[in-house]
Amino acid sequence: MIHKLSHHDIDDLYGLSREAGWEHTPADWDTLLKSGNAFGHRNESGKVISSLVLTSFGKTMTALGMLIVREENRRLGLATSLLRHAINESNPESRPLMLCSGKTVEGYYQNFGFRTVERLSKLEAGPNIEVPDSGFSSKIDVHPFNSENLERVIGLDTEVHGYDRSAMLTVRAEQATTKTVMLKKGGGTLLGYGFGILQGEQMLVGPVIAFNRFTAQEIIREVTKDHNGPVRIDVMHQRQDLKEVLLDAGFKETERQPIMLLGASELPGRRDHIFSPASQAWC
Repeated sequence: MIHKLSHHDIDDLYGLSREAGWEHTPADWDTLLKSGNAFGHRNESGKVISSLVLTSFGKTMTALGMLIVREENRRLGLATSLLRHAINESNPESRPLMLCSGKTVEGYYQNFGFRTVERLSKLEAGPNIEVPDSGFSSKIDVHPFNSENLERVIGLDTEVHGYDRSAMLTVRAEQATTKTVMLKKGGGTLLGYGFGILQGEQMLVGPVIAFNRFTAQEIIREVTKDHNGPVRIDVMHQRQDLKEVLLDAGFKETERQPIMLLGASELPGRRDHIFSPASQAWC
């Protein structure tokens, strides 16, 4: 039986993701539950043994993430039943369903009709990494992300993605350790924004939405400048220019993963301005 999960299940959910080797923290799960709906199975004692999170972005798109099954309960069809439940819940014929897949399970999702439409590269760096100046910094004013510019940021994000992510962004911004907004010097034009999320000692950078690679580089430099621990960022495949800059700075590419879609042939919006997603749970 599939159950609707809640904040009362965060300890179990954190245990699930930790067992799977994922980096999510209890704070990440709190954000996921605030912005989406979680489902899963329980064992006879009531412990959560599987999970899946659906996050709806208006009537235009649904993101599927956090599909995990406890190791001792695998090969019992739990993931398949959760995935079928998600497809029925989201009705992809009218509202497409997207996900970021692990490379090894791409074929599994293809069996349900998902098709790969994009890819991203997972980049990681050790402590004290320094992102270089883009050469564009003198033309940018750095501002804190706050309630005064939230509406403008949401407007930019909606234009770039082609759907409204305001509920998720508002909650994720509350969790973010560092967050910044870039404006054109002297003109006030919004050029981009980015978050840094602390996961233990590691900082996860994302989302990074920017006018161009130079702005994206300055956003990453700003959100990581006071962080002394390891850094991770997922870079969209269409932004190889940023990926090369980060590789030259000392980041290592550890994985390439497919972004998959059901119910549409391509993702909407102006995808070349998405340099890094907020999380693979919301690709």
